[in-house]
Amino acid sequence: MSVLAAVLAVTAPATAEPTFAMAWFGRDGRLLVSVSPDGRGWAPPVRHGSLIRSANGPALLFSSQYGWRVFWLTPDGARIGMSRGFGNARRGVKFGPPRFVEVPAEHRPFQAPPVRPAAVFDGRRWVIAYSNRTPGRITVGRSGTRRGGGWTFETIEASRGWMTPPAIAHGNGAFLLAYAVPAPGGAELRMRRSPDGSRWSKPFKPRISGRTAEALSLAPVQGPVLAFAGGRFLLAVTNRRDKAAPRFLYRYDLSSSANGQEWSPLAGGFVAWSTTRAAVAMAVRPTGGCTLVAVSSSRPSGGLSARNIHIRHGVTRTDGCQRARTIRWAPLNAPFSVRSMLDRFVAVAYGNPHRR
Repeated sequence: MSVLAAVLAVTAPATAEPTFAMAWFGRDGRLLVSVSPDGRGWAPPVRHGSLIRSANGPALLFSSQYGWRVFWLTPDGARIGMSRGFGNARRGVKFGPPRFVEVPAEHRPFQAPPVRPAAVFDGRRWVIAYSNRTPGRITVGRSGTRRGGGWTFETIEASRGWMTPPAIAHGNGAFLLAYAVPAPGGAELRMRRSPDGSRWSKPFKPRISGRTAEALSLAPVQGPVLAFAGGRFLLAVTNRRDKAAPRFLYRYDLSSSANGQEWSPLAGGFVAWSTTRAAVAMAVRPTGGCTLVAVSSSRPSGGLSARNIHIRHGVTRTDGCQRARTIRWAPLNAPFSVRSMLDRFVAVAYGNPHRR
């Protein structure tokens, strides 16, 4: 029995198909993917071929019709890499040979510090968003087909300075784009809506419990993340808990909204150690209303100063899940080689390969 099968045999029944997948690029730039049937027990990460490598972070998502997709920006920012994956919590998720799309010079991303793209599928096309190399701009790329061909790019003016990685989601017939802009003492949250991923509204300030989201004092180094499930958009934002908190101690707050204008806070916010890079990600399990929030931790583990991966589990819309709590990496949180350690960004997604 393989290591993957041995781990999952203990944590889930052999028939478990719904799958959480987590992807990141290790210290050597290679793609690593770990899977879990429930977000509690995780299989050791599987390293992919040398052709899939990047200094930037990946974007991971699942389509019931087209399977798993991973997108990334090459180290020089000149191309978008993409690969299709197959598998589930029993067999693991493995990605095939990558394909590449040339990015026009004016739409290339930041190189220092590296960025990660956000990606979404609306049933007709793949759409990605990332911070442009020109400060204050976001590039949105749209594929012309479901298979990811015929890409077009456009730039959105977003702010007057450097921004954290943007987030994008699709639901209720519209795209929602979220990003943080510089502000005195921190950052402010902005959003835009689009019916097709090409025509975007003017930026607006989302409101949470009757006050603008900027009052949350977003951590300027951590980007927001978005998801959509059960007719609601879900938002996770990162805040410094207070000025007296340690440098790497951040608070993660969860909210939901039908249209992106008004947001309702959800139980399940939590405080965690994390790196100063935007390494938070979110995946939604539609049944039960649970959200899985993955955070890379800057806290030394096992006597090493290398960053490790820690996971949080939070409540979204129902009481069917426990309150936010730490879920240990199985087994014993991180017994794999230093080259597999998280370099910068982590991406998570939920998929059910047998649901059509």
